[in-house]
Amino acid sequence: MRRLSLAPAEPEPKMSVAYRRDARYAVWDERGLTIRDGKKIRSTFLDEIAVSPKAQTREQILDTVALVKKGARTKRAAALSGSRRIGNAAFFVPRWVDSKGQTWLETLVRVDLDKPNPKPQLLLAYKGRSTATRPLDDRLLLFKGKLAMVTSSVGKWGLTTYDPGTSKDEFQELGADLRQYLPGGLFVEKTNYGTFVAGRVDLESGKRSILAESRDELRLLDETSPLMAIETSSTGITVRNLDSGALANVPLGSQVGRLGNMVAIWSPKTKPTRAAVYNPERWTAVARLGAK
Repeated sequence: MRRLSLAPAEPEPKMSVAYRRDARYAVWDERGLTIRDGKKIRSTFLDEIAVSPKAQTREQILDTVALVKKGARTKRAAALSGSRRIGNAAFFVPRWVDSKGQTWLETLVRVDLDKPNPKPQLLLAYKGRSTATRPLDDRLLLFKGKLAMVTSSVGKWGLTTYDPGTSKDEFQELGADLRQYLPGGLFVEKTNYGTFVAGRVDLESGKRSILAESRDELRLLDETSPLMAIETSSTGITVRNLDSGALANVPLGSQVGRLGNMVAIWSPKTKPTRAAVYNPERWTAVARLGAK
């Protein structure tokens, strides 16, 4: 059995997204939203939206002002949940995050790149929250000519759509207690009887298929085939190949990741002292890896 070196590394996060028409740009980066029209440049963190009556009720605005004074919130948008371009319009979903890292506001903003000196327009405030976690995420979709994003609130989750032509937004409920969502309609929910289920939903029809169920906490490794379900209990971790049904039991604290068409399992996360690469079809070890 050959020895390899494992140096698990996460991909560099994307730091900016830009849309351009001739000399006009709309860019999201560490400056927030920057709009450039020739030599005119303006950057904003969209502070005014945080206390806009178009985004929150009067009571919510008063709560926000009080929390800002306490340092629990800031009026600045801290992240971007997604963005898309339709024609000459760029659409952004800025995200406001509190001092505990929880999202408290997400909105849809439009920038018209075919107009001189364009300014950001607030279109709507999402009633639910997206599944975005990264500072610059990609959760906004184009769906049947509409802007769409998977959102969740207490007890339900689904697809929120916005039609730029009619300015109408709709919500299609797809499930209950959402714990994870991945591209391609993959989801993990907690049921009302305490188990976790992993499944796939067709965003157009709403039809669901269940892929796995567990009494232990469950998540999907990613959206790559074959799908891997990771079940975590108080005693250990089980990695399940959802295509073949084959299982691998590994100690708590182990990390799981793809290595080509194989699966690597190692611990600790950085500078691992023990690791192995498996063929996930039957969890046959094909290599032992050691950090040197």
